[in-house]
Amino acid sequence: MKKILVITSAVLLLAAACNNQAAVQPAPAPQPVTQTPAPAPAPTTDPTAGWKTYTNAQYGFEFKYPTSLQMEIMQPSPLFVSGLKLVSESKSCFDPQNLASAVCIFSLSVGNGTGNLSKLGNPTQLTVGGKQATSISDAKEQLISIPFSANNYLAISYDNRFKNSTNDQILNYILASVKFTK
Repeated sequence: MKKILVITSAVLLLAAACNNQAAVQPAPAPQPVTQTPAPAPAPTTDPTAGWKTYTNAQYGFEFKYPTSLQMEIMQPSPLFVSGLKLVSESKSCFDPQNLASAVCIFSLSVGNGTGNLSKLGNPTQLTVGGKQATSISDAKEQLISIPFSANNYLAISYDNRFKNSTNDQILNYILASVKFTK
């Protein structure tokens, strides 16, 4: 019995010593938690930043156009009451001396009436500046008509001789920038 008592005492002393040893050892330092910040969303850039803005206060609309294009005001005619052309390389659209180098890419005009293009073929419907618009295209040009009042429409013509992805993109940006202010 003495032997059991000695063994039990030895086990208890050993257990107490181990427990005391554990109490003296410092706890492991907590590992720092590093959080990887979520990537900030890429800032959206306005592709028309730096473009010029044309405003027509009389008819109440505006749009942006690239600084690389020059604006020419057109004289009123039986077809339109106000108009302008966006010309590349500062050359006139109707340069009688050098028609081959005349580069008129877009023209915009205000017409009297509804600007209904359905008589001209198979039109496509789209929205421009919050208004219902109609687009029709042939080999020569794409014509977009945007009625903006009971008596007036904005017509945008895109010369298909200069159709390419860059000019298509410019037209889309011009259309996206159209605002009616009246």
